[in-house]
Amino acid sequence: MTEAASAKPVILPNRKTKAKKMKHGVPVREIRTSIQVIGSTKHWLDQIIEEKGFPSYDAAIMYLVEERQRHLLSGFGSRPDLEEYICPGED
Repeated sequence: MTEAASAKPVILPNRKTKAKKMKHGVPVREIRTSIQVIGSTKHWLDQIIEEKGFPSYDAAIMYLVEERQRHLLSGFGSRPDLEEYICPGED
């Protein structure tokens, strides 16, 4: 075996695996952007922030997104005309 083949590889630290610093529950280096909303939307977001105790508009918006995803209709059983699937092999 040659000396080069027997040498251990050098493993460099992966920057992505390091813990991110957090500020108000949001990673500090997270990419941010500006959005525009009408006054009534801001009013509703302010109410959600106050009621739920969220630290930011981002947290309130993520709450709304997660709530929407929880209430999406399932597609289960939407095709009753399909033939029943039976697995031919062992599990």
